[in-house]
Amino acid sequence: MRIQYRLILILSIIVMIIVNFGQKFHGGGIKVPRIEQEYFSAVNGIKAEHYIPLGMYYYLINPYLNRWPFRRAYEDKNMFHKHLSLEWLDKSVKVRFPDIIINCINGKFYIGGKIRCSKEEAANVLLAYKGDIIVKPTFDTWGNGVRKIGKHDISKETLNILSVQYGLNFLIQECVRQHPKMASFNKSSVNTLRTMTYYNSKGEYECLRTIQRFGGEGTVVDNASAGGGFCLVTPDGLVQNKKYRFCSLQTETLPNSTTKEIPFYMDIIKAALKLHEQLPYFDLIGWDITVDEAGIPVILEYNCVAPSLDLAQLTGGPLFSEEELYTLIPKVLDFKNIQKVFVNRLEWPDKPGYLWCDDYGFYI
Repeated sequence: MRIQYRLILILSIIVMIIVNFGQKFHGGGIKVPRIEQEYFSAVNGIKAEHYIPLGMYYYLINPYLNRWPFRRAYEDKNMFHKHLSLEWLDKSVKVRFPDIIINCINGKFYIGGKIRCSKEEAANVLLAYKGDIIVKPTFDTWGNGVRKIGKHDISKETLNILSVQYGLNFLIQECVRQHPKMASFNKSSVNTLRTMTYYNSKGEYECLRTIQRFGGEGTVVDNASAGGGFCLVTPDGLVQNKKYRFCSLQTETLPNSTTKEIPFYMDIIKAALKLHEQLPYFDLIGWDITVDEAGIPVILEYNCVAPSLDLAQLTGGPLFSEEELYTLIPKVLDFKNIQKVFVNRLEWPDKPGYLWCDDYGFYI
């Protein structure tokens, strides 16, 4: 599936010189493809001129919205609980992070993300844990390396084995027991909402779209690229019954046993919008959130550089409104045309010859 996704991206870039992306947005200053526009509308039946092509999103729009040089520090899964404080939230909004059991950060071990310990002490804590665990690499995406280990399979050697497999940086956390309504999509995976929040041109945070993702039968991860499915969630938390699959023109109908609404959805949106304020270097965030069996939303991860665009547009049409694009696209093009290889340049009068520049290099 990942190969198919990259093929679409490559084709998008190759044909970028062919068709104009609506002169009304930027006066015809750039040529972009219609391949995604045709694909999305063929699947969802929503015809529109302002679908964002993947090539334009990854190479132009996203580097403008999100400060890529800060990517690695903020995408570190071992540091999510450091970057975000739940104390900012309204006391009536109950959300939490997964319980951290062990962190391995640059080869150093911590208990619960707080207490420095030896490897032997970490192994004993893991052995004493009474539930199933989830292991994740610190730096990766697409669900790569995510592994579930049952409580009866944890031994004295488990941490040594994980250290060999994952290297210097990985995270061990609780396996969240999800709410029955969330489990109705697929019982073997922890099924998550991908909620996309955006700092718009009016200076306000808004939720652009929410998609419910779920794994295939027997899988642990819910990523669409790993064989799962996904569907649209409306602004009031209702689940649309059209089921989509990655890189497919075919849609299906969700089983009748699937929940028709997301539990505690408004709390989820309130939390995501408020927490986004703590990530000012990134104007577009993709949040992965589930709901536990006690009815408390759990923020599993956030994607702060290039949250996937295709699922959002495939299910609900263009991600950005035409009104927003009128403002956004000219700024993107101005940013693209700036002749410099850095974002922020600092020179101090009392230090002749000294120059500090933020690196504008980015990684894909």
